[in-house]
Amino acid sequence: MVEFYYQFGDERHAVSLVRKEDHFEVTVRGRTYTAKAREIKQGFFQLNVDGALHKCCVARDGVQRHVFFDSQVFRLEKVEALLDPNQFAKLSGDIKSPISGKVVAVKVADGDKVEANQVLVVIEAMKMEYQVKSPFAGTVTKVHHKALDQVDIGAKLVEVMEAE
Repeated sequence: MVEFYYQFGDERHAVSLVRKEDHFEVTVRGRTYTAKAREIKQGFFQLNVDGALHKCCVARDGVQRHVFFDSQVFRLEKVEALLDPNQFAKLSGDIKSPISGKVVAVKVADGDKVEANQVLVVIEAMKMEYQVKSPFAGTVTKVHHKALDQVDIGAKLVEVMEAE
């Protein structure tokens, strides 16, 4: 069994992973899922979770992972198991592109107030649209790209200052 912790927003989640003969048992928030994964190409996976098929893409950005799952983007950060939640680093307000692609929509402008999980930018890659969302409520301080721009993975899209 492998156990690790991820921070999503201000919440820390323990993830337990047990390898079985032909699948994994993954436990998150007290619920256990049966999962099989097949890497289609580097960073792109086909997942079978409890019998349902899903596509998933995982992109690395330092210690953060951008996980695209069912048309949603999750910014996760691996944390040390013994850290007190008050010691977690705040998520950066630099919202970066978790994938290379074309910006098809910019939903905010400099100075806009945004809510947590509000869509900021939509990126198209491999005929799929990915919504890049704000990790917290705040104010947009800078938009770096416009519709039709090509962006690389890790390109800074938007800067958001967290509300106090």
